[in-house]
Amino acid sequence: MRKVFKKIIENLEEKIKEYDKRIERREGACYFDETDANRKLDDRAKGLEQAIEIVKQVAAEYNNGWIPCSKRLPERGKDVLVTVKYTGFMGMYGIRIKTGHMEFENGWFGDCAGGKVIAWQPLPEPYHPKGE
Repeated sequence: MRKVFKKIIENLEEKIKEYDKRIERREGACYFDETDANRKLDDRAKGLEQAIEIVKQVAAEYNNGWIPCSKRLPERGKDVLVTVKYTGFMGMYGIRIKTGHMEFENGWFGDCAGGKVIAWQPLPEPYHPKGE
C-alpha cells in the first residue's frame, strides 16, 4: 500500500510543478494581470498542495495497512496476513509475513505457529483478470 500512496503523492507533486510553470509564464509576460483565471490557477495549485498533505497524513496513520495486535484483533476464524516475530522456533528468527487466524483470545493458528503475531491486516482481494 505504501507504493500506492507514494505514487499518488508523485502524481500530485507533478501537477503542482505544471501549475507553477504556468504561473511563472504568466508572471514573466510583459504585463501581469491578476485576472480571475490566474486566481483559479493559484487556487488549484494550493488545493493540490493540501491534497498532498492529506495523503501524507493518511499514509502515516495507515502504517501500510498493518494493525498492531495491541490495538485490535481480527474477527475469529477469518484468515488474515500476519507479521510474526520468531525467536528460534524450528531455527527461525526475525520477522516474517505469514497467514493465520484467531481461534480464541490471543490464540493464533495457521502458518504463524511458533512465533509471536505482532500485527495483522485483511487479506487482499484476489486478482480478477479483465473480461472474466
